Amino acid sequence: MIDISTEEVLTFSEACKRIPSRRRGKAPNIATLYRWTNQGIRGVRLEYVMVGGTRCTSVEALQRFFDRLTERAEERLLEPPLVGADVGHGREHPNDSAPPRTPGVHHAGRCYPQAC
Repeated sequence: MIDISTEEVLTFSEACKRIPSRRRGKAPNIATLYRWTNQGIRGVRLEYVMVGGTRCTSVEALQRFFDRLTERAEERLLEPPLVGADVGHGREHPNDSAPPRTPGVHHAGRCYPQAC
């Protein structure tokens, strides 16, 4: 939770200028911050406060957001890799339990040769 009495509050426009450039040396678009507050990334959402009708965040909230994202990334690195039947939706081979295909009949936009 952002405490406006102790944290440096920024509008999203100001916050975009404070975030390190990501692609081609450009600052992130303001829509990126809205997405981070609404949807988040990997279950982590950016904190914000409404100041009148303006959505704002803080330098400290950005730091907490990036710290949590880093923790999630490190947790994923520590998870054991999936092997064997765990890979590919539980099948050992993608066609193991696929329905039989009728030659010359279109299936999901694909035509299987013989009658085509």
